[in-house]
Amino acid sequence: MSSGTVIFSSNEHLSTTEIGKFLITVGEKLAQGGSFSLKQGDRELRISPVGVTSLELEYKIKNDKNKFEIEIKWKPSSGEISIGP
Repeated sequence: MSSGTVIFSSNEHLSTTEIGKFLITVGEKLAQGGSFSLKQGDRELRISPVGVTSLELEYKIKNDKNKFEIEIKWKPSSGEISIGP
């Protein structure tokens, strides 16, 4: 996936059910209003991709590990990111 300034990063061990619920929540938020929030401790990041967006899906197998990545891209001038306290 792309490189750049990392504003938010999370790596959690979750069940497939918990991951599915997270993806459903993000999908519903995007479908309803075009934005969703990520929380980490007392910090909240609101992400609002708007305008022309692209979706990149990537599945990799390396040695004994599988990796599936989902990436949503848009031009910074056409979307909004706000970071809360």
